[in-house]
Amino acid sequence: MVADAIYLQDYIHKGNNGKVVLFVHGIFSSPQQFKAFYQPLCKLDYSVYAILLKGHGKDLKTLSKTKYYEWINQIENLLIDFKKNYQEVFIIGHSMGGLLALGDYDALVSKRIVIAPSICIKVTWRYFKLGLLVDKKNVKDKYVSQYQSVLGITFPSSIFKKILVLPCFWQLFKVISYAKKNLIKISKPILTIQSKNDECIRRKGPKKIINNVNSHQKEILWLNKSFHAVFDTEEEIFMISKVIEFIESN
Repeated sequence: MVADAIYLQDYIHKGNNGKVVLFVHGIFSSPQQFKAFYQPLCKLDYSVYAILLKGHGKDLKTLSKTKYYEWINQIENLLIDFKKNYQEVFIIGHSMGGLLALGDYDALVSKRIVIAPSICIKVTWRYFKLGLLVDKKNVKDKYVSQYQSVLGITFPSSIFKKILVLPCFWQLFKVISYAKKNLIKISKPILTIQSKNDECIRRKGPKKIINNVNSHQKEILWLNKSFHAVFDTEEEIFMISKVIEFIESN
């Protein structure tokens, strides 16, 4: 089960206010996970670029061959290009994308927003269930079906073939190490968003980020009813409004 083909490629909108927002999705996901952000930002005339990370948009086998530094290079090259063409550059990442947004980019970005950054991971039954059922069609579980709509790869139905997920998680662990080393280099404003019910990220994760960056403007926005990538409707609207407020503040 995968997302519609239109979301398995970069999402690009050209605005005219001289500002661009780069979105970086999480592992196994796609630009579709940020779709609720697009219209509010486009209405404010922002340029929006939601990147499809290398290895995504195909299958687990393809992703398992992708290295973490390919994602870093992909993002950095875009940011360098944006810096030349926009007055302000903002980066928003979710989960592993949140870690990638914590790269050594202070010279290239104005502000960072990291949503559920996977810097301190945990394993719960809810998340494990996702791995078992994600390839099934017509799943009645709302949590699983909502995740299916944002996936950026095709998962094999065979339990044995799902072992291909292991190399992917090895690359995730390398991204975690990369992000931790970069925290001390960050001095630009940063907003971290975390759900208290997150099924795969510990609550100490955003605190670890905020306590180790050197930013003067840094804050955590806590969500009470959402999960890792499945958001309560009202909280999602609130989150988007707070993100816009953050990037537009002086």
